[in-house]
Amino acid sequence: MGDAIRAGDMPAQEMAFSTCTAKQGERAQGCKAEHARDMARGPVPEFARQGRQNQRYAETGERLVAGCIPLRRGEGDQVEVMVITSRGGKGWVFPKGGWEVDEDSCTAAKRETVEEAGVRGELGEQPIGVFHFHSGKQERRQQADKGRCIAHIYAMNVDEELAVWPESRERKRKWCSVQEAADMLRHAWMKEALAEWARQNGLTVVLPAPP
Repeated sequence: MGDAIRAGDMPAQEMAFSTCTAKQGERAQGCKAEHARDMARGPVPEFARQGRQNQRYAETGERLVAGCIPLRRGEGDQVEVMVITSRGGKGWVFPKGGWEVDEDSCTAAKRETVEEAGVRGELGEQPIGVFHFHSGKQERRQQADKGRCIAHIYAMNVDEELAVWPESRERKRKWCSVQEAADMLRHAWMKEALAEWARQNGLTVVLPAPP
């Protein structure tokens, strides 16, 4: 079944800021600039962005998505992960949503995370990875190529947790251990993203067998 998760003595900054491939360097430069602009942070938006008119799509037709795995240090210095309920309340997910034309991927990931989960923090300079999945919603299937999506997922070291946020009436949120998150997550591709983050940071997570 694999080893139990151990956070060890790894600093929190190292956990989220793990290195990825050199091919992502250009994207990393955009995120560094966004980190500098984000220091002031500004007010929390009252409403989440709506509509598809500014949605980015890949040249091959997939809808482009960005999101985060929110992280913090809990009791005993153990790593904790935040999961949130889907809007329909049908399971636990990570915050993510459409990447729009006026954003780079890390800006979109931060925006979606504050809109859906009500947390802010520092992102790793590069995404954990890029993950392919299919959306089950009919309206998305009509706009994207048969519901195909590509998600750019970042690790976020959370340093601010808001009491009220744009979707606070629509979602619940929960801090849990890395393994608990792997067991709770609704979507297989999100479990894979969490496992990839764990692998990059020297941790072990056991993914449940598919049904």
